[in-house]
Amino acid sequence: MKYCLPSFLVKKSLEPAFYDSDAITQELLTRYHDFLRAPGVRQAIIERANQTINTDPVERLKKITAPTLLLWGDSDRMIPPDNAIQYSRVLARSTTVILPKQGHLLQEERPQEGLAEVLDFLKGDR
Repeated sequence: MKYCLPSFLVKKSLEPAFYDSDAITQELLTRYHDFLRAPGVRQAIIERANQTINTDPVERLKKITAPTLLLWGDSDRMIPPDNAIQYSRVLARSTTVILPKQGHLLQEERPQEGLAEVLDFLKGDR
């Protein structure tokens, strides 16, 4: 990844994040490919990945007191929707919305649906 990043590998890395892989248009693929080839981005991703320590987030979530929207795709293969349900049990004030036929990148796949939920949440309608 650090020295070579063909676009077909970018597409392969995006596919699990979508419910419908047909939503990965050439324009979207080009945008991600361009972002990933910008100076310093690939090294930053590698360094960030090396910092990852998987821990149970419950204690950190308990400290959040602000109203929190958990917006999830029902077909998220990267972080399953069950996580949202578990997080909602720990958060002091949360609203959970699980969108049907959405993957991990719902802001890319069908952004209007997620945006409507965010706007309702911000208006206090949720």
